[in-house]
Amino acid sequence: MTSFDISTPALNVAVKGGEAVDVTFVVTSFIAEDVEVQAELTGVEGHTWVTLGGAFPMTFEARGTRQLTARVAPPAGSDAVILTVGLSLYSVRNPNDVGTSPSVQVRVKRARRPFPWWIVVVAAVVLVGAGVGLWLATRSPDPLGLGAACGADIKASCGAPLTCDRGQCRFPVGKGPCAAPGDCVSDACVDQLCAVPRPVLGQTCSPSTGCATDDLTCVAGRCRLITGRSGCTKAEDCVSQGCEGGVCVLPGEGQPCLQGQCGAGLKCFTFQQSAFCVAGEINVDRAGSDYSVTQLSTPNPAECRALCKRDQTCKAWTFVKPGVQGPQARCYLKRPAPGPTNNTCCVSGLEHR
Repeated sequence: MTSFDISTPALNVAVKGGEAVDVTFVVTSFIAEDVEVQAELTGVEGHTWVTLGGAFPMTFEARGTRQLTARVAPPAGSDAVILTVGLSLYSVRNPNDVGTSPSVQVRVKRARRPFPWWIVVVAAVVLVGAGVGLWLATRSPDPLGLGAACGADIKASCGAPLTCDRGQCRFPVGKGPCAAPGDCVSDACVDQLCAVPRPVLGQTCSPSTGCATDDLTCVAGRCRLITGRSGCTKAEDCVSQGCEGGVCVLPGEGQPCLQGQCGAGLKCFTFQQSAFCVAGEINVDRAGSDYSVTQLSTPNPAECRALCKRDQTCKAWTFVKPGVQGPQARCYLKRPAPGPTNNTCCVSGLEHR
């Protein structure tokens, strides 16, 4: 699976010889650290007038999103041709990690010969009198501009490509130039073009849409806060599934590990498909001095330590993995505390009071 997602807002563009058009690609990196990337255009062999903007190799921020632009500028007199332009981007450190964009069909049209405008001039002289009079009698009100009030009670309409939205003339998605989010029907203005709004915290997302800010990332179909960022109100708001004082933190004792990581002073204990953060000695048995044994419903050593902490006479504990002494995990409470021995069967710990 590639670490890059590449999308484009337009799959078909057209340009005439002697003119230019830009093809935009939106690239999102899912790598959790800054990465140096290389990029190249595909489908443009032999056409030197198709160029990719920017200096490469280029550094992408961790889980960052950037917009890359290909300029298509066929010279005047170019033959008509259809190009299938794409973007290929890969990590310099790992060239096999390649992301590719959807193909954009670029239709290059041959410029037409100059129109014989003298015919128009002659016709205009003949028709100017009648035409001006008719226009004055039947002309519609001037079209409304960006931000103008509009609606059923106003005779004039919004000028193209504007549309009437919430009582004001605004640009639809893909149009511009916009200067502020309020200029757009979508309330999202990116590089002077109205864009589809990206999801915010808790909203449904996908790798292709990403999330609205760099503090968020798309995990399990929802935009969630990265560890160390503020703004959470519940554990589900965080990638780490841990929210304390409005800040996303690494998992605490007894919580599932986050990619093998746990909070300060904790270790990640794994058993089959489960992984829990524990404050104990992994692969250590403290044999003997047992005064209590309990079967546990989950393979989580933190439950055993919690039993020892609740018992004021408990000095040490040993958690035995499921399948060693039966199908369920077992918890042994001990006093006094026996010495440790290495054994993959168990997780142990001392309780200091």
